[in-house]
Amino acid sequence: MKVGDVFVVPLRVGGFGAAIVIDALDSFTVLVADEFWASPPSAADVAEFHEMPLLFGQTPLPGAPDVLKGWFDGEVPADFEVLLNRPLSARQKSMRGAEGTMVFQSARDFARTLSDHWHWTNDRAAYMADLDRRVARFEKAEAQRREGLSLESMLREAFFADWADRWPAEHLTEARRIFTDATVKLIALREGGTARKRSLVFRKIVEAFNGLYNATGLVESVERDQIVERIDELAALVGLDNANEKLTRRRTW
Repeated sequence: MKVGDVFVVPLRVGGFGAAIVIDALDSFTVLVADEFWASPPSAADVAEFHEMPLLFGQTPLPGAPDVLKGWFDGEVPADFEVLLNRPLSARQKSMRGAEGTMVFQSARDFARTLSDHWHWTNDRAAYMADLDRRVARFEKAEAQRREGLSLESMLREAFFADWADRWPAEHLTEARRIFTDATVKLIALREGGTARKRSLVFRKIVEAFNGLYNATGLVESVERDQIVERIDELAALVGLDNANEKLTRRRTW
């Protein structure tokens, strides 16, 4: 897709939205049309493009426009059909910067979020009930996981699965390898290993991710939080803690 392309966004609830590309380099910055359709819109349906306000009734920052601006990168699905290309308005050109941009993990994540907004707009009670059920399922699964957490169980986990939407497979493989190798070493140090030796394992994790970050740019805010959380969990299992980032203070990400 290129700047000025207006494209269809299929929703999992069965309807359709649309958006226009306002910036396209290695990724896409888009503005969303303030309308949903029961069937795929035509070029005539989006000839007059009006921007959607922020999602879920959010309030814009002082002085910022009340406009949904999204960003995603990666492969664009085939069903994101381009309907037409049109020149950007002066207002649309002015919104090309990073300020006020909602970051999505992928094109599909962008579509899922629009689908949730449709549900929130058209049947808020049902949407909130579904959200409560999803949160409850997640919390139950996390509680069960933590109850049986061990070095061995962490070694078996297919962790960081959500990274697959954002990063090449080889980056995910390397991130998992870093933690797998460290977990194996911590298991070996469980009998007779000193606190210093265990701490050195965590230093190696940080150094490895420093290298991966420098080489690929892999670690952004979501990844950083998940890496640190996993380090915290491993540390707790071997009698260490990461208070004041004493295990991760050498990180560059």
